Amino acid sequence: MEYTIFAIFLKLKAKAMAKAIPYDFRIKIIKDLQAGKSCGQIAQECCCTKKAIRALWRAYQSKGEEALRAGYHRCGKHSSSTSEVGDLISSLRNGEQGAPFIVSVLMEKYPDKPIPHERTVQRWWKSQGANRPKGRPPRPKEPFVREAHHTWQIDGKEQIPLKSGQQVTWINIADEASSSDLYAEVFPPAEGCRA
Repeated sequence: MEYTIFAIFLKLKAKAMAKAIPYDFRIKIIKDLQAGKSCGQIAQECCCTKKAIRALWRAYQSKGEEALRAGYHRCGKHSSSTSEVGDLISSLRNGEQGAPFIVSVLMEKYPDKPIPHERTVQRWWKSQGANRPKGRPPRPKEPFVREAHHTWQIDGKEQIPLKSGQQVTWINIADEASSSDLYAEVFPPAEGCRA
């Protein structure tokens, strides 16, 4: 029995969603039907329903070998909009408007035409590589200073408690290019606290 492995697989997956019958099994089913086997016998052997066997046989009788191949071209999302609508969308967009705006303009200008959903328009733009990136555009980074003393950073810390309980404030001046401290002052000033 050539159906045995497939039949065992189908019995194990019986509670899962229905699976397509593999191409080589479809050919075997058609050959068995042509040889005179009944739909019931074949259904039992390959663990398929009689309805699936009859549907395959009817498709084979009407379309021939083409009916045995998988119809992957019928899968997925397909738009019912015409290329005329696509041309209208392209003519309205200058790269800054989003799909909701374009769709609203189309609905206003052409109420008699079937207008695609905004998500469909976004998918079109994505497939064409014409969609805008999400979020804000990145700010240009300012180059890091390379020359010493070109830019200084002044930093202040306030009311920092010391171990003695005294609170101090200090100011620090650093050079951005060399990352070196240029000056530091502690407040309240005390003897020996100046850096």
